[in-house]
Amino acid sequence: MARITKEFDPDPQAIGARLLRHLQSEHACPSLAFRAPPAMMSLGLETWVYAFELEGAPEAFSGPAVLRVFPANARDRQATFEATVQNHLASVGLPVPRVPFACEDPVPIGRPFLLMEHMPGQMQLIAALAGKHVLLRAPELLADALVRMPRQLADAQRRLHALDAAPLRARLEE
Repeated sequence: MARITKEFDPDPQAIGARLLRHLQSEHACPSLAFRAPPAMMSLGLETWVYAFELEGAPEAFSGPAVLRVFPANARDRQATFEATVQNHLASVGLPVPRVPFACEDPVPIGRPFLLMEHMPGQMQLIAALAGKHVLLRAPELLADALVRMPRQLADAQRRLHALDAAPLRARLEE
């Protein structure tokens, strides 16, 4: 289990201040700033998720980004494990965000975390259900839920399960 050395404050402003100090120090980039400060995207099943964008950042951190903060009971090296898996899947062409930075040390922001690319798009079905006139769009939403989404999910699963596990296993063992 990750050791927590200070209380975690999920407030985006508090997270942003600590994250920025850490990245400025870690990457010797004192002029690093937020173009868009962290904003809560969601509270996932196991992580806090924030969207942000840096200004004056190294290439790996340029563009829209996502911060995933792990809970206190995260597995040892979970951030590194997930970063390795995602980076491998991205390298073989699957549509997953790259993870340019994983931090296992809870000290910088209060918990282990990942910085990931922000993938374009939206969660269409959820966005549609939250919008106005949902009943007028019911046939379209039903078609998406019954036809398009299962096909996309099946295709993604087929591609994922067709991968050779040996290269990923080697990366995880490094």
